[in-house]
Amino acid sequence: MQEITFGLIVVGMLIAMRLLALHPGVRAAAGRGMRRLGERVVDWLRQEPEIDPLADDLAKALRREKLRADVRRLERLLATDESMSACRQLGNRIAYDWLLRELDKSNRDISQRLPGDSFADSWVDDWNIPEPAIVTRDFVRSQYAQRAPQVEILEIGRRR
Repeated sequence: MQEITFGLIVVGMLIAMRLLALHPGVRAAAGRGMRRLGERVVDWLRQEPEIDPLADDLAKALRREKLRADVRRLERLLATDESMSACRQLGNRIAYDWLLRELDKSNRDISQRLPGDSFADSWVDDWNIPEPAIVTRDFVRSQYAQRAPQVEILEIGRRR
């Protein structure tokens, strides 16, 4: 019995809405109301998420530390890659240059910020201690120096 009652209520509401929609004044009022409701929903959906400045500063600092660690690792690799193939040496240098550019860009982002943006400004500068230069000694043997040198051949095109 409840299903029948519910069905009659839904059908009655649909018929009433259709009859009211035929009247021009009701249609205009409903249109304005629906437009306002739609604008509110769109504004609510377009809201920018709030960004926590401390979390953002921490993420940037962690990224800089990871970049510095990667730069140090690649500097050690570049100091000992004379026995690697030319392709690997070139790849190492490209990666090193890219990391330096990324690190420079992240440091530039810090220097362009206005003082007082967040309380992290006072202690972020303490992290920018210059890295000590890597001192290369005479000949440093790497794991690749133990192998006999191999000639790499890059074949372009189809084999016949």
